[in-house]
Amino acid sequence: PEELISSTYDIAKQFYVNIEDRQRYKQILEKNGSVENFEFKVQRKDGSQIWVSNSTRAIYDSNGKIIRYESNVNDINERKLAEMEMKEINQQLEEAIVNANQMAVEAEAASMAKSAFLANMSHEIRTPMNGILGFADLLLEEELTAEQREAADTIKKSGENLLSLINSILDLSKVESKKIELETTPFNVESLILDVGELVRTNLGEKPVEINCQIGDIHTNVLGDPTRLRQIITNLTGNAIKFTHEGEIIIGVTTEKEDEQEVTLKFYIRDTGIGIPKNKLKTVFESFTQADGSTTREYGGTGLGLTISKKFAQLMGGDMWAESPAKENLPSDDSNTLPANRNPGSVFYFTAHFKKDVKSSQLPAPLNEKDLEGKTILIVDDNETALTVSAEIVKRAKMVPTLAKSGEEALDCLKTAKSAAGTQHPFPEVALIDISLPGISGYELAGELSAMTGGSTKMIALSGNLFAGASAESKNAGFSGFIPKPVRPKVLTDLIRTVLGSGEKQPEEIVTQHSVKEAVSHDIKILYAEDNKVNQLLGKKMFKRMGYNHTRIVPDGLEAVNQIKKNVHYDIIFMDIQMPNMGGLEATEEIRKWEANGSPYGEKNQDANPSAQPEHIPIIALTANAMKGDREMCIEAGMDDYLTKPFKREDIQSMLSKWVSKTEMAPRACEKIKILLVEDEQKMRNSIVRLLKREMPEATVMTAADGIDATAKLASFMPNLILTDI
Repeated sequence: PEELISSTYDIAKQFYVNIEDRQRYKQILEKNGSVENFEFKVQRKDGSQIWVSNSTRAIYDSNGKIIRYESNVNDINERKLAEMEMKEINQQLEEAIVNANQMAVEAEAASMAKSAFLANMSHEIRTPMNGILGFADLLLEEELTAEQREAADTIKKSGENLLSLINSILDLSKVESKKIELETTPFNVESLILDVGELVRTNLGEKPVEINCQIGDIHTNVLGDPTRLRQIITNLTGNAIKFTHEGEIIIGVTTEKEDEQEVTLKFYIRDTGIGIPKNKLKTVFESFTQADGSTTREYGGTGLGLTISKKFAQLMGGDMWAESPAKENLPSDDSNTLPANRNPGSVFYFTAHFKKDVKSSQLPAPLNEKDLEGKTILIVDDNETALTVSAEIVKRAKMVPTLAKSGEEALDCLKTAKSAAGTQHPFPEVALIDISLPGISGYELAGELSAMTGGSTKMIALSGNLFAGASAESKNAGFSGFIPKPVRPKVLTDLIRTVLGSGEKQPEEIVTQHSVKEAVSHDIKILYAEDNKVNQLLGKKMFKRMGYNHTRIVPDGLEAVNQIKKNVHYDIIFMDIQMPNMGGLEATEEIRKWEANGSPYGEKNQDANPSAQPEHIPIIALTANAMKGDREMCIEAGMDDYLTKPFKREDIQSMLSKWVSKTEMAPRACEKIKILLVEDEQKMRNSIVRLLKREMPEATVMTAADGIDATAKLASFMPNLILTDI
């Protein structure tokens, strides 16, 4: 007490820091007769202040009168200060949470504004870029002077570089904001790699570089994101092309690990380029970083491609790394030996994890080329990778190959066969010859072979370097066919079958992978909806250049709908999304409604016209947007597929092949077939008729609801085929 009280003059003022505390204390004591743990602040004799806790009770005499009070005072200063500090921290935390929530709202608004800006920027730039790149492509196909060609090529390359930068910025933005969601869709890994190899081959120009694809023993049908996988491989292969001046680029894949349900694939892109210093192998994956400053000056680029590709690989459950090995340290699992005079350059590896698509057949699609079984073929190629790939393809078709790595070796094989054979046909029936052989060139070998065999061996030119007039020059050298690398199995066997004639008259013109496709009729009717005048003109010229002369251009979705409602038949519609009067999404919804209800082939008219064939016109979205959700919006509206501007002629052809050419290529034996479909459920009946219409457009389909109806129609219709529900 002596520490608390300096004098007894006024205890209330001396003891209590706040007089109100004493008043409250007295009120509680008078009311309850006791006080429990009353906390208040007091001051000491030296003037310092502390927190105390007071518990007081009244002591009564035998008559119930209070005779005294007993109190217990405890020093709780440390606890109270800690509680106050905690309270202050909690208050600060609550304020921080409020501020954070506000910042989150503002950040979300900023993110939405950023996304909207990026989408608008993408649209505003991609639309004119479509015209620039499209017309640059068309211009480069014309007869130009060297100066004009250089200018047109510069326009195209500059446009592609700008587009690549836009795509990289969009992708990096999505990755950093964690807004990328991978698709899970079935696709074939082998086909995807071959597609990329064929696509990037055009970027080689006149470089003496070959692109070959090595597909290991893998599970090819998987579930995953083919778009992102294609983007990774395209980025890495594009880099390889940029830094490789001669030699080859290999796109390969092997199995890293697998079980019954899942598989991890290891991809690699090897080049014979300038290589990467060992101390830079990790930093090349950092944003806006390249191996050194001189690389940027000489080759250009932002350094974003590898960063994005690595992040995509990690999103797929894998990783990415690079090696720039000495020749003696080449990985054995890639089974490739480089020529002694070539630099191994660099190898980029990445892994990706997929679920197996167990619903699709895993066995390689049979080539069904029974007419090729037992046929003999000579394959001549100095590139060991390409030689192995071609040999495996013809072996699958059950052909008998003889392999040679040079023109001299090929001639030795032929001479040995001729002298040793007592048969009537010592020479191979077909020869696949690389035209860029060292020593005796492919053209010279063709002349020697033709003279030796008397023209009995049909020859196909194989080229890893595309240049203007290559197919024409091959024809003049005596070749019957021409095929570029990387070689697609089906394309090669189709070409072999065609040059051999399959019992038919041999074509006079040289056969290429394109002429095999172009044997299909181009009598396809196309509706092209686009409001941009430049892109309208580009579309018209592009389709005409591709041989599609029945193309109708309309300026908006409303006119597209009107065309369809006039019962004008179109095989396919290319539909821009953002157009005046009526956009592409709304137009698609209107067309789908009309197909179901207003069309003479619609569901409503099935009872009145049971033999009518419901129609579903493929609609392909053309959009300058490249943001998340765009594709889903288009598919939800009823569109069948999706192209992002700027698109190339190859993209358009791919869509035509996917959605139209199958029907155009239907065997003529089936075109005039009569089919009677017996099915009691109307929706199922309509669905089957739509399928038949799409796959066999010239076939006539009659429908019947039951066996009695079918019997009544048999005599008058006389079908070639009856499909009936049991």
